[in-house]
Amino acid sequence: MNKKGMAINQVFVFMIAGLIFALILIFGYQAISGFIDTGEAVLFTKFKTSIEADVQKIHTDFGSIRKKSYTLPSGYEEVCFVNMDRPYPADCSIGLLACDTWKTSEGYKSIDQNVFLKPSAPAIKVAPITLTDGEDKPQDSLCIKLVSGVFTIILEGKGDHAVISPVS
Repeated sequence: MNKKGMAINQVFVFMIAGLIFALILIFGYQAISGFIDTGEAVLFTKFKTSIEADVQKIHTDFGSIRKKSYTLPSGYEEVCFVNMDRPYPADCSIGLLACDTWKTSEGYKSIDQNVFLKPSAPAIKVAPITLTDGEDKPQDSLCIKLVSGVFTIILEGKGDHAVISPVS
């Protein structure tokens, strides 16, 4: 067999092997990115359904108190709850979307969102809420910074609404 023919054959094999390796890297990266995105979407959906269900369940259960922790996907920094039945404050500083929604609302029944995330996320509306600062002092809004994607709140049922307080 010709030595030049073998050298060309080996170069061709190395080129095909390199091409296959590159394709595996590209498609592998895309697959892993897709899995991560899907996982974060599932985590967000789980959070959304959990908080909506928890507040819905407790708001009619007069006198019940529960401490709940929630996990959000990475990238979210803060969660804000807004009592849309309170008057809009002139010094609203909880975020543009939350302030605009609150400013144009005519109360809880007229809105489609009363829980806001930073950065923005799909609309989340929980049952009617009032908010306190943790010492039973009423608040218009309650913003909680996430620590490693987790936050904890106290839910209290009042029969016709739920009271949400931060954990002290």
